[in-house]
Amino acid sequence: MYYSQDGNEWNEATEDFYTFFEKDNATEGYDATPGDSKPVSSTLEYDFASGSDLYLAWNISVAEGTDAQAAQALGIDDVKITLTAVPTAMKEQDGNGISINYAGGLITVSSDKETESTILNTAGQVEVQAGNAREISVSNLADGVHILNVKTSDGNTTVKFLK
Repeated sequence: MYYSQDGNEWNEATEDFYTFFEKDNATEGYDATPGDSKPVSSTLEYDFASGSDLYLAWNISVAEGTDAQAAQALGIDDVKITLTAVPTAMKEQDGNGISINYAGGLITVSSDKETESTILNTAGQVEVQAGNAREISVSNLADGVHILNVKTSDGNTTVKFLK
């Protein structure tokens, strides 16, 4: 299986999605379909932003040679995609001397320098202008992915987090 964010550049999924069917000599099909069925369940690491796309593609290969003419047909059914949240606690340390902790709906920014913090949505719109606050409550934000940008005189640190 392959996946893509834009339908042009593809990434190969993990081997957990690989399914093998034993070779048989039948090429006339099955009286009842499907002739064989194998459930596949695995995790695909994919960074979703609100409103983003996920393209999936499957590839049929043969175990020997290059002729897939008599290979079994491929069909998919009952695709289920479940969003698994990233951990709600994070600690990010950046070369700019910034330490960011997020737990229990509160972000704590630590730095020896003055900071200017802003929380954006994935479209780049400002949700919270926190200024130089060292503790930022995110309890009023909608559930989903958000971006924390912390500026110092040494540069910016940007961290994605999931509420």
